Amino acid sequence: MEDAYETDPTEILKEAERVIQRKTHKGLIYPHYNQHDDTTDTDRAKVYQSSGSYSDYWWSFLRLEETKVDDEELVEYVADGRGPFPEVDSTEELDQLPNEVSNEDLLDAKVKLEISGIELDVTLGDLTDGSTVRLAKKDGTYFVILTGGKPDIQAIDRNNKHTVFPDLNDFEELDAVLEQYL
Repeated sequence: MEDAYETDPTEILKEAERVIQRKTHKGLIYPHYNQHDDTTDTDRAKVYQSSGSYSDYWWSFLRLEETKVDDEELVEYVADGRGPFPEVDSTEELDQLPNEVSNEDLLDAKVKLEISGIELDVTLGDLTDGSTVRLAKKDGTYFVILTGGKPDIQAIDRNNKHTVFPDLNDFEELDAVLEQYL
């Protein structure tokens, strides 16, 4: 059919990975998709778990070879002083980090960004590519700028998530918000 819409499989994988990372407590996506170089690897699977510790049974349950997940590897790299991380002293250097990281999967690792006591969980890749998370400073005040789709503000407990403001559609213009700081 000439007029049929054909979906790009890569776009499906990108969206599936976003959903798994943000909405799922524990999951697996196959084939492994690397969003940073837009490749898939049918010899690997991507494992996600939202809690801080990874269950020993998870690997055997999935019949996978046990390996460290991205978050665990990044913690080891940083703790051991490996990789280019200790040399970064400017946000302008963050965009070069993906080229200097020997294991690209580290870019999928979650990092906790804290400002004024508020914590945000983002991936190292989100922080380094500059398209989703930007850091800035003016007159001793630090800014975190998040860009993307419409925000979803949720009330969360151990087992439930509920959108707090389901009809929030009217937002201030960015220029008006930033005007007081510039």
